[in-house]
Amino acid sequence: MLPLALRQLPDADLELRIYGDQARFARYAAALRREAARDRRILLVGAFAAGERAEVFAELDAVVVPSLWYENSANAIFEAFAHRRPVIAADLGTMRELVEHGRNGLCFAPGDAASLAAQLRRLLEEPDLLSTLRAGIGPVRPAAREVEDLEALYLQRVVRADSVVRVPSQAG
Repeated sequence: MLPLALRQLPDADLELRIYGDQARFARYAAALRREAARDRRILLVGAFAAGERAEVFAELDAVVVPSLWYENSANAIFEAFAHRRPVIAADLGTMRELVEHGRNGLCFAPGDAASLAAQLRRLLEEPDLLSTLRAGIGPVRPAAREVEDLEALYLQRVVRADSVVRVPSQAG
């Protein structure tokens, strides 16, 4: 879908970098290679080592998360926010919860290349939008803190459940 959105911006001065292990999804990667051959603005960068994250994110203006399914934990969004990069995400599930349209990123209709192109166009035509979105990114909770909070919540519920007096039902 990203290449389709890019095609709708033929004169836009932008570059689409697609990261990831191309061997894992060979058919999809082949389709992306065909698109990249048609448009020099599309770069298939491949996977990068964890130690290279800061350098990779430093080169990006924004991160696009075009998932078509409900993400249960959108790690790409957390990573982008941790590196102060706005996210352009499908308006779906957890992505919708994390990306506040116009505050820390932009949302588009899932699976709709024209909708994604419209949000990319906004970034190109509104000079202050990128800095506004970056300023709207709040602190990101580390995964360890998220686990601690979840454990505390479970413990709280278990303690409450144990302290409830259960009265057997009276048959009759």
